Amino acid sequence: AKRPLIISGSSRGSTALIEAAANIAKALKLRDKQGSISLIVPEANSMGLAMFGGESVDAALQAVISGKADAIVVLENDLYRRVDARIVDAALSAAKVVIVADHQKTPTSDRAHLILPAASFAEGDGTLVSQEGRAQRFFQVFDPTYLDASILIHEGWRWLHALRATLLNKPVDWTQLDHVTEACAGSTPQLAGIVNAAPSASFRIKGLKLAREPLRYSGRTAMRATISV
Repeated sequence: AKRPLIISGSSRGSTALIEAAANIAKALKLRDKQGSISLIVPEANSMGLAMFGGESVDAALQAVISGKADAIVVLENDLYRRVDARIVDAALSAAKVVIVADHQKTPTSDRAHLILPAASFAEGDGTLVSQEGRAQRFFQVFDPTYLDASILIHEGWRWLHALRATLLNKPVDWTQLDHVTEACAGSTPQLAGIVNAAPSASFRIKGLKLAREPLRYSGRTAMRATISV
């Protein structure tokens, strides 16, 4: 091959595997091969989580088991997919409070004392960091309250901020994505660039927000027929 592509990644948790892939790419370069290397991460925001840093999930669960912590908050994740089930069971049993915010029913949510309905990627706004380290904004395309205003589905960051505001007896002041994005950028220097991933909420063209659908969009009336007709 004239332009070989080397693909590796972190799903195996092996530094040696990644180093071997890099060595192959270097060797190809020495032989005048215009090769490329692509390092794949396990999930959508694995790179962003790694840039945040902090302790591992194993360390967090051990803190609860040892009594150093007495509460567990799980955000859009199933602990049983991350750690040995015996360790998860021990931590959940030791915790005085288990709060889960998720958009799916999981074995972890089955053990929760409180479940908060979180928005899926299609129901909320947010930012992901790709395997290349690029900040990529995603936007809500479906409003859960569109047909039923009583539905209490919110983005995970809204639930977390509401919990914090309640504990500290402070007002909820994160009311839009710009607020949480600026807070992340300010507290984590390596994520400072996420504010530039997309225009802010105040962005307008001739005084108008960006349209989500064309003017002659077919089916507009039918979409709201049960509400407005």
